Amino acid sequence: MTLPPLPDAVCIGASKCGTTSLHYYLHAHPEIGVPRSKEVHFFLDPGNWRRGQEWYRQQFPHRRVLVESFGGGYSHYPVQQGVAQRMSEVLPHGKFIYMVRDPVERMISRYVHNVCELLEHAEPGEAFSGNPLGNVYVSESLYFTQLSQFLAYFDASRFLIVDYDSFMTRRKETLRQIFHFLGVDAHFSSPAFDVVRHPTAGKRRKNALGAAIHRNFGRHALRALGQLPLHMPTQRALSHHSDQLLYWMFSTPMTRPQLDPGLRSELNAIFRPEVRQLEKFAGREFPGWLT
Repeated sequence: MTLPPLPDAVCIGASKCGTTSLHYYLHAHPEIGVPRSKEVHFFLDPGNWRRGQEWYRQQFPHRRVLVESFGGGYSHYPVQQGVAQRMSEVLPHGKFIYMVRDPVERMISRYVHNVCELLEHAEPGEAFSGNPLGNVYVSESLYFTQLSQFLAYFDASRFLIVDYDSFMTRRKETLRQIFHFLGVDAHFSSPAFDVVRHPTAGKRRKNALGAAIHRNFGRHALRALGQLPLHMPTQRALSHHSDQLLYWMFSTPMTRPQLDPGLRSELNAIFRPEVRQLEKFAGREFPGWLT
């Protein structure tokens, strides 16, 4: 019996850097196969690591090039440890896409998400404080620290660094670079590339009743919708609109917070050495960051 193939590449994060949109753009390419569920969590332990490689192989459709795209758990050291080593054992010849953005802006987007889901109740100054590696917001934005976990096992040539700003403003050009990196038709285009998934603008904060509905009913119902055997864009639209309808009456608009200038300056000082190392690795500058 021939086993289904393992993926050729993995998007390792970071969260709130366009990974959800990338997942659907990759799906639109006829040569690329992605799992129906964006977050397979295979290389996390606890997660799905214990399900084994046979289970992992079964998550992918039959296409010429297979890609797992994950929103951030794979590049969230030290919250998640051992990810790169597990990948080296399973995907020794794999390629990796690492999506990044201004590290402070990424933190704010993650904060907004967590507040909307009632996972965060502190103000930004408190939520972003403490030891950088021990802070869940700061550590994921330490991009070169995260990348170094993988460079201990994989050659630098295996990585493509994708800037979120370029991904948003020059999407088709950036997708051509990604497709070229993956070894598929780089000139393929689709109307799906014009749709942005999960923008922070328009986020709504669940109230206590909305959170209770989500815990006891909503998340299970939405997960079931996600498993329906529908074409992915249709399935995704159904899940998205169902989510909005379910929680609209039990949520309020979320305003993106404006950081105190002193706090932003402190964060910029933390991230500046990391950004310089990432720029050296990527062979390019990120001029709009840390402003």
